[in-house]
Amino acid sequence: SKSQRKEYKVDKYPSNLYEALKYMRDSDLVKDTMGEHAFEVFYNAKIKEWRRFSSEVHDWEIKNYLKNY
Repeated sequence: SKSQRKEYKVDKYPSNLYEALKYMRDSDLVKDTMGEHAFEVFYNAKIKEWRRFSSEVHDWEIKNYLKNY
């Protein structure tokens, strides 16, 4: 909710996985909660996932761009 975002000083939610990972990387709370090893394994796996995802052409792009260009 708007009040919760204000309380936790969250201006906006991340718009994609990469943005969320940047916030996560800077979060001592997440690192302390997960532990250093689990944090690094999870973070690195999600970065690889993002790179694979962002390098693909997705159905939405094909449907929306091919007919326009």
